[in-house]
Order: sequence, then C-alpha cells, then structure tokens
Amino acid sequence: DFYAGGIIVSGGFIVVGADIAGVLTLRYALLANPGGVALEAGGLRTGRGLLLSHLRACGEVRLPGARIGSIVRLDDAQLSNPGGRAVSAQALVTESDIFAERLRVEGSVYMPGARIGGSFHLDGAALSAGNPAEPAIDAIRMTISRSLYLNDGFTAGGELRFTGMQVAGHMDIVGMQAPDALLNLYGAHVSDVHDDFSAWPAMVDLDGFTYDSLLRTVSVRQRLNILTRLHGDDPADRYRPHPYEQLATHQRALGHDDEARTVLLARQRARRRTLPLARRMPGYLLDALVGYGYRPLRAVTWATGLLIAG
Repeated sequence: DFYAGGIIVSGGFIVVGADIAGVLTLRYALLANPGGVALEAGGLRTGRGLLLSHLRACGEVRLPGARIGSIVRLDDAQLSNPGGRAVSAQALVTESDIFAERLRVEGSVYMPGARIGGSFHLDGAALSAGNPAEPAIDAIRMTISRSLYLNDGFTAGGELRFTGMQVAGHMDIVGMQAPDALLNLYGAHVSDVHDDFSAWPAMVDLDGFTYDSLLRTVSVRQRLNILTRLHGDDPADRYRPHPYEQLATHQRALGHDDEARTVLLARQRARRRTLPLARRMPGYLLDALVGYGYRPLRAVTWATGLLIAG
C-alpha cells in the first residue's frame, strides 16, 4: 500500500504511472495548487482501491487512463478548480464501485469513456461547472456495469452530459434537485429508470435514449410533460420523434395500448407545432375528427351526429 492520509502539499502531488499492488490512500489530504494540477495520477495502477474520502484539492485532479483494481472512494471530498476541469478521468477503469456521496465540486468533471465495474454513487453530491460553457459532468460513452445514482439531494449547475452512456442496471434520480440543469441522455441506454416527476430538470435531451422499464409512480401525462422540455430555442429543435416512440413502445409492452395511443397522439401534436400555420390546418381537422387515427371512436360520434342532423 501507499499511505499518504492527511498529507498537506503546496503544489502538485505526482504519481504518474505508479504501479501499487495494494491501496493508494489520500484520505483527509490537502493538496493546494490553485490554477494548476493538484493530483497528477495519469496511468496509475492499483491492485486494490483508491481512497480519496474527505480529500480537499485546490487545482485539477487528473486520473486519465488510471486502472483501479477495486473501489474508488470520494465521499465528502471537496474539489475546486473554478472555470476549468476539477476532475479529468478520461478512460478511467475501475473493477468495482465509485463512491462519491456528498462530493462537492467546483469546476467540470471530465470522464469520457470511463468504465466502472460496479455502481457510480453520486448520492447527495453537488457539482457546479463555474463556467456556463462547460458541463458540470462530461461522461460521454461511459459504461457502468451496475447502477448510476443521482439521488438523495444531488444538485448540479450546468449540463449533465451522459451522451452514449450504457448502464446495465438502473439510473436512480429520485430526489435529484437540479431544476436549472440540462440532463443530456442522447443515445444513452439504461435498464431501469427510478425517478419521480419533480426530479426531472427543466431541460432534457432524450433523443435516442432507451430503457427497459420505468417506475409507474410517474404517470404518462407527466412523462409527456417531460418530453416537452427538450432543449432548443426553436419549436423544431424541441421536437424529436424518438422519445415519443420509445415511451409508446414501453407502454404497449406493458399491455397499456390506450396509453400508447395517447403518447403517439401527443407526438403528432408536437410535430404539428413545428409546421407553418398553413400546413397545420389539415392536422387540426384530422385531430378533431379522429385524433390522427388514434381516437377512432370519434368517427362513430361524428357519424351519429350527422345522421341525427340529417
């Protein structure tokens, strides 16, 4: 093992390419290198864990290409690099979980291509990019073998970029409090979504997002409201057919054909809002008559009314 718990370093702590058979411990350490690199551990190899609980780092924490043989612990850590990257961990590989409960980050977390052998726990964490042009977390193409937890008061200021992410277990956002964030799940896949309606932020990108199951605590009407939050300044930018098709497919798989038709009708209405006014008129007529074909019983009502009138 390499034990440096409680160490105080004014400048960078450098273990680039280190090969440690056991555990690297920096619990309760203070690493201060404002505007520079506080921890430089690119290519680090550990046979067991990386323990950074209660770490305080002023400067960038760099772990590109690191391979951790067991868990990573960042519980109650405070990482600060305002306006830049607080964490750079592209292509990080862990054989087990990353625990980052109550983590506090000022700066961007950069983890594209990371592979996590267990779950990624961000319960109660607070991420703030500090720069509107940077995401709070950039985890494109991240692979998680178990589950992702963004719950229990998790907060974020900025974009949560999970483009192309693959989660074999569930994504839990119950109790997430990031109303002004952009949750970007473009092209991502998760097995299950554990959520509540209030957890979803005001902006989402769900184009290409797929899932196997959803909690029934959120109604279909509420889920359709979430789909209207697609990020974009123009109505055409805010409409994507795939999220509606995915939700309808899920409802149909559960045997809820009426709810699936409700979703597909909402898709047609959302598409209609992207059209010029002159091209909307036939849609209004078709909607009123038979609900774009998803409310066929309306035709019986109209026919009965015409017969009575005749």
